[in-house]
Amino acid sequence: MGTLKAIELCNFKSYRDTHRVDLGDSSFSAIIGPNGSGKSNMMDAISFVLGVRSSQLRSTQLKDLIYRGRIMRGEEVSSTQSQEATSAYVLVEYEKSNGDLLKLKRTITPSGTSEYRINNKVTSSGEYNATMKKENILVKARNFLVFQGDVEQIASQSPQDLSKLIEITSGSIDLKPEYDRLKEELDVQTERSNAAWQRRRTYNAEKKHYVELKDRYDAYTAKAAERDEAVVKQQLWRLWQAQKIEDEARDQIEGGDAAIQNAEGAVQEAAQEVENVAAKYASDKKRLLKQERSAKKRADVILEHKQQLVPVAERIAVVSGNISRHEARYGTVEADLLRHQDEVKQTRGSLKMVQDASSEFERDLSSKQKESGGVIRTDEDAAEYSTLKNEVHKRSLAEQAEIETVKRKLRPVLDHKRALEQAQEDSELKVKEFKSEFGVYQTQLKEAEEVLKTHQSALRTQSESLARVVDEQTTRRRVELELGDKLGVVANRLIELNAVKRQTERERRLKETVANLKHVFSAQKVHGLVYDLCKPKEKRHDLAVETILGKDIDSIVVDSFKTAQDCIAYLKEQQGGLASFIPLDTIKAMPVNSSLRSRLRGAVLAIDAISFSSQYERAFQYVCGSAIVCDDLKEAKRLGWSLNVKAVTTDGSVIHKAGLMTGGTTQKGHHGGKRASKWDESEVTKLQAEKDALVLELQTVGRQKFDPERQDTLQREVDKVRQEVSAAQKHVASLKDRLKDINSQLKYYSEEAAKSKKQIASTASDLEKLETQKATIQQRLDEVWYTVFSSYCTRVGVTVEDVFAYEQTHGSLSAGAERKRLAFSQQIATLESQLKFGSKRVDECKGRLAKIRQSIDDDKAAVDGWEADEAQLREDIGILEEKARAEAKQVQKLTAAVQNASTESNAAKEHLSRAQGVVDNLRRKLAQSETELETAATQRYEVLRECKIEGIELPLVSGDLESVPLVEGDDSQMDIDIEVDFSSLPQGIRRLADDSTLVSKIKALQAELERINPNLKAVSRLEQVEAEGASIEAESKREREALQELQAQFREVRDARCDKFNAAFEHISGVIDATYKELTRSDAFPLGGSATLTVEDEHEPYLEGIKYHAMPPMKRFREMELLSGGEKTMAALALLFSIHSFHPSPFFVLDEIDAALDNANVQRVANYIRKHAGSKCQFIVISLKRGLYTHGECLVGIYRDQEVNSSKILTMDLRSYPDT
Repeated sequence: MGTLKAIELCNFKSYRDTHRVDLGDSSFSAIIGPNGSGKSNMMDAISFVLGVRSSQLRSTQLKDLIYRGRIMRGEEVSSTQSQEATSAYVLVEYEKSNGDLLKLKRTITPSGTSEYRINNKVTSSGEYNATMKKENILVKARNFLVFQGDVEQIASQSPQDLSKLIEITSGSIDLKPEYDRLKEELDVQTERSNAAWQRRRTYNAEKKHYVELKDRYDAYTAKAAERDEAVVKQQLWRLWQAQKIEDEARDQIEGGDAAIQNAEGAVQEAAQEVENVAAKYASDKKRLLKQERSAKKRADVILEHKQQLVPVAERIAVVSGNISRHEARYGTVEADLLRHQDEVKQTRGSLKMVQDASSEFERDLSSKQKESGGVIRTDEDAAEYSTLKNEVHKRSLAEQAEIETVKRKLRPVLDHKRALEQAQEDSELKVKEFKSEFGVYQTQLKEAEEVLKTHQSALRTQSESLARVVDEQTTRRRVELELGDKLGVVANRLIELNAVKRQTERERRLKETVANLKHVFSAQKVHGLVYDLCKPKEKRHDLAVETILGKDIDSIVVDSFKTAQDCIAYLKEQQGGLASFIPLDTIKAMPVNSSLRSRLRGAVLAIDAISFSSQYERAFQYVCGSAIVCDDLKEAKRLGWSLNVKAVTTDGSVIHKAGLMTGGTTQKGHHGGKRASKWDESEVTKLQAEKDALVLELQTVGRQKFDPERQDTLQREVDKVRQEVSAAQKHVASLKDRLKDINSQLKYYSEEAAKSKKQIASTASDLEKLETQKATIQQRLDEVWYTVFSSYCTRVGVTVEDVFAYEQTHGSLSAGAERKRLAFSQQIATLESQLKFGSKRVDECKGRLAKIRQSIDDDKAAVDGWEADEAQLREDIGILEEKARAEAKQVQKLTAAVQNASTESNAAKEHLSRAQGVVDNLRRKLAQSETELETAATQRYEVLRECKIEGIELPLVSGDLESVPLVEGDDSQMDIDIEVDFSSLPQGIRRLADDSTLVSKIKALQAELERINPNLKAVSRLEQVEAEGASIEAESKREREALQELQAQFREVRDARCDKFNAAFEHISGVIDATYKELTRSDAFPLGGSATLTVEDEHEPYLEGIKYHAMPPMKRFREMELLSGGEKTMAALALLFSIHSFHPSPFFVLDEIDAALDNANVQRVANYIRKHAGSKCQFIVISLKRGLYTHGECLVGIYRDQEVNSSKILTMDLRSYPDT
């Protein structure tokens, strides 16, 4: 992080001319000064130069920030004083983390605008803010300062304000305008799409209606043609019978014995035909049975193949899930590999640095040895050096004894410290190893749990499917019984109400209109029809209430006049017909004369005779007025004329205010049943709909079938998956046990490392004392050396330091160099051990990656194999189904052939029977043939005459019906030369004994024609409706696509906003408890308090508030507003510091945050700031509390110089003064 080095102000607010504040490398600077001296102006200056708007600096415009002096009474105005400052600037010097110096300057020009400079180069405000943003100085979020009073404001803010604060901090508020715009557009587009859908729905309903009418017309036309065809066939059958009788009679008359011979020949032919047809029938039947058996076998094979698909698909799904988990694990292990490789690289670099330092030390030591060679040049110098050294030894016996004593004490302490450091290093190394192993096993546990979840999910799914299949038959039977009971109840109720009647077209359309209006404008605006919103309290008042409601009974109640206008416009647009509306907000209703209640005997106010919701009271006052309901006409006349009110009897008779009387009606309907009221009709509609739904549901349930083979397959799959779940559970349990063991080892070595660290700190304190003592003694010993060797050094031309260097390299002092060599060796050995361990972990990661890749490849190969099996099964099923369809067609063809053969066999047998009968009866009938011939001719004539009269067109080979006389005459007139064409008459009809079947069919067709009432204009109207449909469909599709596009855009912005907000919230909520504990911790309460943040809306938290709860140490939970002032402030500071940690700026400026705190809390805040001030964050605090500013590293004093009427600045580096 960077550091704020200096602040320079020129003519800014109370600072006249140029002032400079040098903060140096202080990480904790305190600004102090009396009230009114200009401390807050210094805060404003920092805020100003860092881009904060003037409105937040206690000013309305930038010119208000320029220094304005004042002239004291009695003073003369100098030339400099008369010239007020016209511009001002603030400059900060900021040192980046890389050492570069960044100068940010903001100037107020004489025109009242801002000028921005970076390193004395003019730039735009956007680039200025972007430069600060790179250093994590966010102007909009104000993450670098806290104004005076912000702490109190944060402590008392609402959950919504806190949510907005986190929105600003996270940056999600930048997406709010786009979010609101898309939300509004989405609502508008939803309404438009709904309107287009409603128009499309209305069009479809209208089209369906006319399609039904057209179908009815087509059915009528087809039935009429069928009726005419049946009539023709009947007449042809009669003519055929007459013709046949004539032919037979002529044959008998003309042929005689020849006819008998011919008949006998016919018998033989018929017998042969019967034999041939029977053989053909047997052959076709045999082929049919064989083909049906083959089709059954193929169906079984297809079912078996389909059952084989189920386990294959499940295996593919399970192994595909394994592949996804292996790939995720591969990414995790690959990230670990990269991290371990970086650690190995760093360890190699550190090892090389230590080795280079060791080599450099050896070179320096060798150089010093060479340089110290000039201390003793001759033997005389050596002798004198020895004498002087002995002198030093004599004079410093006490010091040498003392220093030896200290060294003896120091040696075990150093050894103990090294042993502790080695123990700590070993423990930390173990901790790293176990953490790495813990991560591996934790990943394996997560994967095993995912596999277990997959198997458990599959087990639940299969078990549920099995349970559904097992219970299906029972459930279906139970549902059938329940539906049958319900249907019986509904049918009985319909019979009781005598409700077998249709709604009129107008009533149906009116109800559809109300439903459409509710869908378009919502049920909160369109309430419904008047008679649907009320109900008579007593059944006998139904007719009276219906009479009083009168023309308003079908009116629609809406919430406002505007809604009524919108509904009318919609009906005009949709051509929805006429409707009247009662708006609740503007309807003028005469108040009910409540005094009438006490004067009525045998009568009741109409508004009291009905029940309705209180929100519709105004509407029913308007509809009912002061009308009354009477039990009989006599009472109605008396009360109506005496009270001058409208009176209605229970049978519907009305006594008007003007004295006129309107007759009523009876409670009997047209068919003698009870007359149904409007409310009964409403109930009938519901019951009829319920009946239709029950019938449809019964039919649906009846079509369901039970599949026992499916149950067996599912049972086998459940058993298999249950075994897989058991195996996965055992694997998860073993991994958890291993993790538990690793965790206990990790805890043990972590505690050992902490214990060693604590002992090292204690040993370091003892070591420091001994080193200090040793340095003091060594200083006295050095003074003895200076005293004894001063003359020798002058003579030889060296310094006493050279003597020390000589002793260090050649004498007993060289032991220090050996100790340093030993330290280098130990450090090199430690780094080499770390390098070996890191390389081992890299190799392990590579091996794990290879195993995972092998698992992925194996699983993919397995999936490919199973997918090939599945494809082969599906291909086989397709081939089998194609063959099954061909066999089904063959079965149908053979079935038809068998049926035809059966029909032909029956016909042949009947023909044989007739032929035999002819032989037996031919002679007996020969005498009657002439009579029969005459009767047949008469019958033929009657049929032809009837066809002529009725206009029935018969198929004729020759002749014309016009030649048939209408009056029966002699035989010559009846011998008509007309030949009828019987080719269109089927053989089956020809063989009918009588025409009763044909007559019944004609009567049935005629009855159906009478029931069908076709609309002749339906076809043309349907064509018009279909022509309008294309535009309606296009509009609906266009609006739906626009809605989908807006929904996608809205979801994208909403998700981005949620992500930003949640990132900030999760960080702040994760650190706020630790921050609050640190601020409230004391010797009496070492654990401190607790603080939590909770969101009111989990899905879109920025739409609702965020609740902040803080519980001071040893106090029960209370709402924030019930905390004391100091407790609120500490909670607010914890929140501020937590928010600041999300996007921490390099410095944090705080203005009198300790104003509401007592000394103990001030001390805690100071401790917190001192702990966290450093290279990561620089604190600049404005305070009047001694307990806070005395802990700073740099003190900035601000005072008011009344002589020049300006704030001035003094600075002091407190690090030069020890703590007292």
